[in-house]
Amino acid sequence: MKNWFSNLTSCLSPRHNSDPLGLRDNRMWSEDLRKHAYGEFSLAVVQANLDVEDQSQVEAGRQATFVGVYDGHGGPNASQYVAGHLFDHLNRLSCDAREISENIISNAIAETERGYLDFVRAAASINGGAGPVGGSCCLVGVIWNRRLYVGNLGDSRAVLGVLRENRIQAEQVTEDHNANLDHIRIELQARHLGNPQIVVKNNGRWRVRDILEVTRAIGDFDLKYQELAVGPGFQPYRDSERLGRPYIRDDPQLHGSELEEDCRFVIFASDGLWDWVTNQEAVNIVHKGPREGIARRLAVKAMQNAGKKRRKTYADLKDLNPGQRRNFHDDITVVVVFMDHLDPVADPDFSPITVRGNQPNVVPSNFDF
Repeated sequence: MKNWFSNLTSCLSPRHNSDPLGLRDNRMWSEDLRKHAYGEFSLAVVQANLDVEDQSQVEAGRQATFVGVYDGHGGPNASQYVAGHLFDHLNRLSCDAREISENIISNAIAETERGYLDFVRAAASINGGAGPVGGSCCLVGVIWNRRLYVGNLGDSRAVLGVLRENRIQAEQVTEDHNANLDHIRIELQARHLGNPQIVVKNNGRWRVRDILEVTRAIGDFDLKYQELAVGPGFQPYRDSERLGRPYIRDDPQLHGSELEEDCRFVIFASDGLWDWVTNQEAVNIVHKGPREGIARRLAVKAMQNAGKKRRKTYADLKDLNPGQRRNFHDDITVVVVFMDHLDPVADPDFSPITVRGNQPNVVPSNFDF
């Protein structure tokens, strides 16, 4: 099998192309259209938090395409760590095995979790028991050998656009791991019998221990390990209650499936998009719109819908600073991957590239498979 990440080189961070429709703002980054082995892709990131907590990457090799969307919470520490380590683990494991599989994706996520735990424990030992707080949802996808592989923790989402009988249909690949879903809440309560406060409803939203809505993530070790349960939310009961089974999980939902001719594209996005745009609405926009800048258009649609709820326009939101914008919408990351052919095309002009969602610097790349 050929080296699908061989001679991988880096590209500049997402560039600002012309903006005739006025869809750009000063806290949006986008790569409007790039080639990958199976077609083209488009990426956009919008910052709403004071410190951007979404991280993302696309690794477009000659034989495979990797997408990662890492939606942090409680600060950017965890998502930055995942962005800096997960793909390296996956690339090494796939090189050793000479293949991609659901198990390899799972192992790469597990190694990332262990590495971040070591980092947090080391910091805690220096700081008297308090390490970096927060965690990150983690959505990864690989297109290779006519198959789509996905691993997911949290409420980011992968959605296929499938053309059937001349109609584009949305097929959700992942499951949202969020306490506001009835079946997820029931599962949590079953895993923690005798703990009536495992999920708490506050201001209309359900949260694990009234702290976190997502129920699977990398990090969030104060919800997984007793010695790290030193966050403010644990102060009332940390001396009287032992944290036995972790409150949230670190095992991903895994998916692997054959790609058919009617699969036109995949949308990978953080919940900053899905909070405001339905699956079907998103695939309709992608199917009907021009490719260039399509991820940017999806992000703008989410902001338009968010603003409309509070009688604000997209132009109003563009004028707000990070932090203020979080009152209307979350950080948004969108990656649209078009699949124009099921086999990689031997294009002598194609150069493997790395795109990082919102980093303004060149990222050197020398991956092999």
